[in-house]
Amino acid sequence: MKRYIPFDQRKHRAYVLAKYTHFFNEGQHEAKDIPHDFFQRATDELRQRWPDFEIVGAITDNRSEQEQKEKPHVIPSGIRNFGKLGPAELAHSRLLLGIGLPGLSPSPWRGLTMGLPFLNPGHSGGRQHNTIAKLGEP
Repeated sequence: MKRYIPFDQRKHRAYVLAKYTHFFNEGQHEAKDIPHDFFQRATDELRQRWPDFEIVGAITDNRSEQEQKEKPHVIPSGIRNFGKLGPAELAHSRLLLGIGLPGLSPSPWRGLTMGLPFLNPGHSGGRQHNTIAKLGEP
């Protein structure tokens, strides 16, 4: 069962909502427009205030072994990749950062039920998450 973690007991951590490596690599996704050094620069800057700050993700490469060998994908520096993170790890974060187009992803809703703010960036194609966009601004 997921439980609410008081904010002052959470790690200085932002969780990147990016399930697959191709979100950062193949140019089919909004994250392709984010410079690969963005996450490292953000981490470095935020560590000036919170030395233990980190950006984490649960990012996997869902391509075949042959595709992975022919064209390796890179996860941007500044993101500590756990491969898989469960609800307990998500609950210990302070921010869920959306990138790209997870129009129906349940992760933002799960985060909101844990008191986890979801940064929902806009882009040229509309809102980043179809249903949460209907909530409006806080």
